[in-house]
Amino acid sequence: MARKHNRAAADMIGAEVVDGINERLPLSTGRNRVLGISDDLPEIIEIDIAHVQPNPDQPRKHFDDPEIETLAKSIEEHGLLHPITVTAHPEEPDLAVLVSGERRLRACQKLGRTTIWAIFTTGRTDEIALIENLQRVDLDPLELADALVALQGQRNYSQDDIARIIGKSKATVSRIFKVASLPALVRSEYVTLGTDQRPSLSILEEIAYATQADHQEALWTRAKSGASRAAIRLLREKLEAAQGADSSRTPSRPVAKALLGLQRHVSSLAKVNAPLEHDDRQRLEAIRADIDRLLTR
Repeated sequence: MARKHNRAAADMIGAEVVDGINERLPLSTGRNRVLGISDDLPEIIEIDIAHVQPNPDQPRKHFDDPEIETLAKSIEEHGLLHPITVTAHPEEPDLAVLVSGERRLRACQKLGRTTIWAIFTTGRTDEIALIENLQRVDLDPLELADALVALQGQRNYSQDDIARIIGKSKATVSRIFKVASLPALVRSEYVTLGTDQRPSLSILEEIAYATQADHQEALWTRAKSGASRAAIRLLREKLEAAQGADSSRTPSRPVAKALLGLQRHVSSLAKVNAPLEHDDRQRLEAIRADIDRLLTR
């Protein structure tokens, strides 16, 4: 499946050069005397691309063909400068699971290559994949938010734990988690925008802070048109102020209040442009049965 490349340093750079380095360079115990690197430096292997399976924990969900094409041209001209990372398949000894580097793998496949350089790891693949994408700034805000939510669920981590793992403040992590709550309309339209047209993380946060679905929709419409964060925040504050004024005229009877809330929820649901699953239909039918019983009172 893979071939290790472990040639001696003397064979690579010449015996005389090695002797010279050994005489001039004082190195601590446990480090390679020639290159000054730790003995536990990960080995690079050349692995058959056909034996690499996709990473189920890949935080990056969207891969643009133009980006892959550009990367393929770069690899063709300059070579693969950064190996992919793989780990052992839990069930198939002849297979490896991709941890990070899916764009590089796809680019090499586009070039028709049958092998690729890889680093083997035994760490937690979901954390490694997330951290590498963060370091390379490869994730959009929604992918980042979803990845953090998934990591929290899989590992039962607190936000403090996640902040430590990804090297960001707890306040930043909390803001990113808020973005994960954005409605389906925003999420579906966001991925259709070009990378240079997508609103920033800070703007998505402002939209997520809105408490009403119709407010979020109005803010998203402005954000798509290129409005700044300050403009989005100002509009949100105006909408909230208007909502506060309306609430002063909300009926005081408990039944009237509940009906008003139900009406708002149904209105929000009607705006979600997505097909109903079987479970969704069952829930709606149960609600309709409850309404029919109420109308017979």
